Order: sequence, then C-alpha cells, then structure tokens
Amino acid sequence: MHCFSHEDLLNMEKPRRTALMNGLSGFRSAVLVGTANQQGVPNLAMFFSTIHIGANPPLMGLLLRPPAARQHTRDNLFATRQFTINAVSAKFYRQAHATEQRLPAEESEFVACGLTPNYWPDFLAPAVAESPIRIGLQLQEHYDIASNQTTLVIGSVQHVEIESELLGDDGHLRPDRARLVCVGDLETYYEPQHVERIANIRHQ
Repeated sequence: MHCFSHEDLLNMEKPRRTALMNGLSGFRSAVLVGTANQQGVPNLAMFFSTIHIGANPPLMGLLLRPPAARQHTRDNLFATRQFTINAVSAKFYRQAHATEQRLPAEESEFVACGLTPNYWPDFLAPAVAESPIRIGLQLQEHYDIASNQTTLVIGSVQHVEIESELLGDDGHLRPDRARLVCVGDLETYYEPQHVERIANIRHQ
C-alpha cells in the first residue's frame, strides 16, 4: 500500500499530485456546463464537480475553479445568473473533452467541437442537444472557499429534459441506459454499469 503524509503531497511534483488528488474522490460525473455572455455568445466547458444539494426545493451545486482557470464560464454565470448542466454520454465524450481547449470569449465551443446548442424560451444559457439529460439552472447563491479560491455555486433547477427510456414512473433514473460516462481523474473516462437497486431504508 502507498502511504502519503500531508508534507509528501505538498512536495510531490505538480502533475502527479494533481492526478492523485483528482482520483481520490472516486468516479465523478462528466458534465458540460453551458453559459452565454450578455451578448448571447454561448460557452461550453467540461466539469467534474456537480453536487446534489436538495430535492425540495430542487437545487444542484457546481464547484468553480479559481477565476483564472475557468474565466468565461464564471464570468457568464455571474453576469446572467443562468447556466446548464448536461450529462455526457459515450457517444460524444471526445467532443465534450475538446471543450477544454482555450478559445477567445467571442468564439463558441459548440462550433469548435461540433456540438449543438439547445435553448428553452426566455432562458439565455444553452443546453447541449446531444445530451440525454439537460438541466437549466438559475443562480441561487454562491460561497467563496478561501482555502483554494474555488467557488461553490448553488443553482435552482428551472428546466429538466430527460430521454424517455432513462426515467422510471417512480422518478428513478437509469443513466447506464444512456451510457453516461464518468471520470477517475481529469482525463480518464469510464462507463459505469448498473449493479442492483436496493430499497432506501429511510423511506420505508
């Protein structure tokens, strides 16, 4: 077994430390976050940091990297107070990963990566037409994390679109049927499989 102290991690070469720390939390959902600037130019970026906040009211969280690392998404989100979260499937994960390239604010990742924007009426932020699960959110609140200059954004769910075969009558989702992908670090993709559904004891 490999053992690392806090000092070991701090002294580790940056690429190795980054890979290790990003893998410690296990599999994480790969999603595309859609925003638009105030002129309506759409932006799309890959994120691995969505968080379930609550069901009543319906809230989801997103952890933003420090400002310099994800400036367009951050700027657009706070300027318009709207964003989308779009699940990434095995059908287009390579195109989704390509959104990591640095583009000028006036250029759209949708065009550069061959993806299609999808809009709800009176909602500025674009969703991804290729995504089997699309969520439109309104910025509710945010918290700056002083330890590393990241920001936890909490959004109120305004729109949800789910492919029919993924949703059961009782509200349970089967994301494996859409071949949704997850990541183990920042660049390694996995396709999870359904194992078993076990009744939630707290709800009995």
